[in-house]
Amino acid sequence: MSSSTTPRLQSIGRKQSPYVTYLPISVRHALSFICLGTINALQPLHTMGTHPVNEENDRDRDSWTQIHIRAVKAALAQDFKGAMSEIDTFLSHRPRSDLYLEAIAYRASLFEQTGDLRRARQDFLAAHELSRPDSYSRYTLELSLGDLAERVGKEEEARGYYIQALRTVEADSKTSGATTILRLLQLKSFQDLSASEHALVRREIEQSWQLFDLAGEPDLIKIEDVLKTLLEAQSRP
Repeated sequence: MSSSTTPRLQSIGRKQSPYVTYLPISVRHALSFICLGTINALQPLHTMGTHPVNEENDRDRDSWTQIHIRAVKAALAQDFKGAMSEIDTFLSHRPRSDLYLEAIAYRASLFEQTGDLRRARQDFLAAHELSRPDSYSRYTLELSLGDLAERVGKEEEARGYYIQALRTVEADSKTSGATTILRLLQLKSFQDLSASEHALVRREIEQSWQLFDLAGEPDLIKIEDVLKTLLEAQSRP
C-alpha cells in the first residue's frame, strides 16, 4: 500500500466484496424476499442476456434464476456445499454462454467466501473471458479480480485490474466507477498516478457526478470528499 495515500481514503470501509454487486438484478431482488421469508411467493424475474428473447430462452432464464436463488439461500444459511452443488449441477447441463458466465461468476464468489482464492480467481477469469466488452458484468468481474489480487498481496496486479475496470465502466454512462476509484486510490494517491491514469480517474468522476445529477462540479483538490459524496449517492436506492 502506498504511503502517500491519505488516512481519510483508507478509513472508507469496504461494506461488501465486489462479487455481491455482480449478482444479477433478479437475484438481488430475490434476496429481499429470502430475508423476509417469502421466497415461495417470488415469481421468476428476467435479466438482460446476450441472446434474443424467445420462449426457450425464457425457460432457460427462469430455470437458472430459480437455481441461483436456491444457491443464494443455501449460502446465506452457510451451506456452501449445498450452494456449490446447485451451481455444479446446473453447469453440468452445459447452459448457453450468458448463463454459464453468471453461474461460474457466482461459483467464484462461493469459492471466495470459503477462502479458496485460487479457484475463485480461476472462475472469475473464465467468466471475464466470456463477458462482453464494455459490459457491466465485465466491469464487476475486473473489480473482483482486483480485490482478489489485493487480498494475496499483489498490489500492482490489483492496480492493473482497477485501471481496466475504469476503462470498461467509462463506456457505460449508467454505472458509477466510484468504488473502483476508491480501491485504486487506496493503493496509490491521486497525485502519484500517471498522466493517463489521472485523466481516466478525472473523466470517470465527472461522469459519475453527472450520473447522480449532483450539484456543482466535483472539486478534485478535495478528492476524499468527492468520493464520499459519490459513494453515498450510489448507495441510495
